[in-house]
Amino acid sequence: MKTIKYISFFVMIFTAFFITACNSGSNSSIEDSEDMLETDSVDEQTPVEIVEPNKFFILIKKSGCKFSDGLTNSEKATYETQTAREINLGVYFSDLAYLATFEKSQPSLKYFSKVKNMSDQMGLSTAISKDTYSYLEKNISNADSLLIITDNSYKSVIQKLIETGNGKSLAFIMLGGWVESMYVAVNIVGKYSDNDANINEIASQKVTFDNLFRNLKKYKEDPDVNEQLVNIKKIKTIYKQLKKESVEQNSPANKDTSKAITEQKTKYIFTKELYESFCKEINDLRTIIIKMS
Repeated sequence: MKTIKYISFFVMIFTAFFITACNSGSNSSIEDSEDMLETDSVDEQTPVEIVEPNKFFILIKKSGCKFSDGLTNSEKATYETQTAREINLGVYFSDLAYLATFEKSQPSLKYFSKVKNMSDQMGLSTAISKDTYSYLEKNISNADSLLIITDNSYKSVIQKLIETGNGKSLAFIMLGGWVESMYVAVNIVGKYSDNDANINEIASQKVTFDNLFRNLKKYKEDPDVNEQLVNIKKIKTIYKQLKKESVEQNSPANKDTSKAITEQKTKYIFTKELYESFCKEINDLRTIIIKMS
């Protein structure tokens, strides 16, 4: 029963936060999040809000982006320290999501094996069962099964970390996954253009980043965490400079009625200069992460 409650709660968190990230949230929630980033006081009881990489890449794919080879971290890379393993496990989860979303079946199998092995090294062997790889291997040609299995494996690792109270490890995995997702995105989107749907989606990830930063800040007394907070400070500065526009969106009042209500949403917009700065910082940060010892 306890496990069921965990699953139900975090599926609700995943869904609610993902919708927030895609729509860039309401004015009040965004301002509250920015206020929290500027203070030293962070509520450690605040639930961890997580976006699944699969869903981000599905949005990017639907907006017209094409798969590009050579963007994933080498599956042959090894990491010695616990911090490097945790952050790069997030990187590999994002790479796996990217490959699965674009239906690259054989590479997905290799990266799933990498994720499984790294999870085992981190003491998370029970999060992804041995049978999962065999099942994936048998269903590798089924795009839907590939996405479901990779997504569920990610959720299982997250759930295991939550159940064991390992918040710092969870924060590092989230950091690695977010940076890798942005790295892949900026490199398949390409150069800046006005009103590009994919660039707008990257801008909307400001909400995701704010929550990621807030979650890391809970553990700022740890030297390894503080180092990463310093590393992502420039990205935080860039996101704070984004232009904001209020837009009206109609959404159903509830699922039992056809009536719609109008809500004010905030849309974040990159200038050419800020987008190019963001791309540079993401590329630099990703290089730092994958070269960790």
